[in-house]
Amino acid sequence: METENRKKKKKKTKWHIPTDIDFSIESPALKKALLIIGLLLVLVLAGYHILQSANDSLLDIETVTAVKTEYVKSLQTEAFIVRDERYIQGGQNGGYVVALVEDGTKVSGNDSVVNIFRSESDAQSYFNLQAVESDIAYYENIQNTAVVNTLSDISSYDARVEDGIYALIGAIDRKAPSQMSEYTDAFRAAVTKRNIAVGNRVDVSETLSALYAQRTQLRNKQIGFTSIPADVAGYYVNSVDGYESACGVYDNMAFAQDSEKLTAKIKTVDTATVQSLLELKPTESNSRYGKLITGFIWYIVCNVPTESVSDFYIGQRLQVSFPDELANEIEVKVAAMNADGTGQTALVLSATAMDAQYANLRKVDVVIALETYTGFKVDQTAMRVVDGENGVYVLLGNVIRFRKVESIYSEEEFHIVDASGQSGYLKPFDEIILGGTQLYDGKLVR
Repeated sequence: METENRKKKKKKTKWHIPTDIDFSIESPALKKALLIIGLLLVLVLAGYHILQSANDSLLDIETVTAVKTEYVKSLQTEAFIVRDERYIQGGQNGGYVVALVEDGTKVSGNDSVVNIFRSESDAQSYFNLQAVESDIAYYENIQNTAVVNTLSDISSYDARVEDGIYALIGAIDRKAPSQMSEYTDAFRAAVTKRNIAVGNRVDVSETLSALYAQRTQLRNKQIGFTSIPADVAGYYVNSVDGYESACGVYDNMAFAQDSEKLTAKIKTVDTATVQSLLELKPTESNSRYGKLITGFIWYIVCNVPTESVSDFYIGQRLQVSFPDELANEIEVKVAAMNADGTGQTALVLSATAMDAQYANLRKVDVVIALETYTGFKVDQTAMRVVDGENGVYVLLGNVIRFRKVESIYSEEEFHIVDASGQSGYLKPFDEIILGGTQLYDGKLVR
């Protein structure tokens, strides 16, 4: 009976996991635990792949902020500077030569431009005397300034101080040494006069007494020198570069040494002449006193692709910069355009501005501004076409949105697009998505 009952008992099911070592799991609790672990592993793996996919998509997203910018389409080429110029002549061979004016300074006929001193010591004494005279004038001006006690007048003094600061900053930015000195003195005077105006006592009598004594001592030295004047009006330049006699402007190329004739002749320059000027070698000069630029119009001549200047016209104003020089950007006029029929044009640009930097230009690289475009600069990799509309994807928080764009200028690597901010179009400070895959409007990325 007992045997039969045992036979009637249900045979236990064994959960068998095949391994190199055969064994079976009979514990219900262990079975349940393993089942839960298995389910968790499946969920973890699934979650990992989902997150990895999202992260991969997120890692592909690089953005750049849409900022309104100004893009200048330009043309860079080598140019030669043509001017009316002549050497300053003098009859004395010896002595220590000192220029009296800065390069690019306008002088009249008979103005002294160079002093020839007997020795370097005499030259130094002369400069010391000039400096003392300048200081005396400054302090006498301070001494004679009326004391102002009413605060209603202070605003004008404040304005002079502010103007002095900006003028000095501008001179520093232009790298103009003579102007830096001039504006430093003006700023110093403005600050001192303001102090007097608010009632501060400034006593310069002791300083002036010392300067008067110093001036007397220097005057008693009997400084000896000879002055060399400019024979005609023009812009003075202390140095010569050897091109002045190679062309006058420029004898061996049939230019005339006369401003009116040069103005007419420069308009006939062809591409071959421009190339000859660019290949011209300087000649040695024994000029000791510098030169005068006698024409008040000077010219930039260069060869450019004809298609680049097809829209130019005579008299058109352009902006030209000199990337390898200290000279500032300058406004010029189109004086002549002579095409050679082979795709090149001799371009002649006239200018009138003059300073030390312009006066020393000769063979230079120039950048000619052709057109200016204002808008958002968009990388080519960001451009998309969605439902026939050109646009870009932008990231707004954690959502991708599509913004339409209207290109106003394009090159191979970027577009300049309209920045008017119409509804549905790219707006300022939108985060433009560069590259990326599987992007669409409304996609959640975080």
